[in-house]
Amino acid sequence: MIKQKYILLLALSSILFGVVGFWAGTNYAGSTIVNFESIETISDRLEIGDYVEINGIGFRLNEVKLEPSDEEYGYIITDVSITNKKEQIHEFTIHKLTIVDDEGFAYKHDHHYETKGILGGQIAPGRTVRGEVAFLVPLNENYEFIYTDHLRTGQVIWYVDYNRITLLNIEKD
Repeated sequence: MIKQKYILLLALSSILFGVVGFWAGTNYAGSTIVNFESIETISDRLEIGDYVEINGIGFRLNEVKLEPSDEEYGYIITDVSITNKKEQIHEFTIHKLTIVDDEGFAYKHDHHYETKGILGGQIAPGRTVRGEVAFLVPLNENYEFIYTDHLRTGQVIWYVDYNRITLLNIEKD
């Protein structure tokens, strides 16, 4: 009797794992994966003002400002618009945004700097949100502003030329 219960339990467990495995495999295979050839960009090298759409989410780097804090460091403030073109709510986090200096070092956002607008949170279908994100970085000539989709498509990179940065509280050379 115990042997029959053991065999029945083993058979039911096998069926359960088979169904769960099939379900997980079909859901993963049905995921939307975009390769970079399908990304629509204004140019091959994105710059301030350029728009890119990736996985139904549109991004535009509207403006970049620089406010020096001392002789070596300053705040890069990026003004970003994000549009949800999907039919469902999109959850966005600013942890997907970084700045890279001309030496290749990456910097995360600085939440202590007072910025305009809020980018993190839910974006309803068809809505556009706009906000600023600040990064404390060493003063350099050029930067790259990077959006990283960690789970799907990789990165989108905007080249930020020093000559197109709006300088705050100092005069441009």
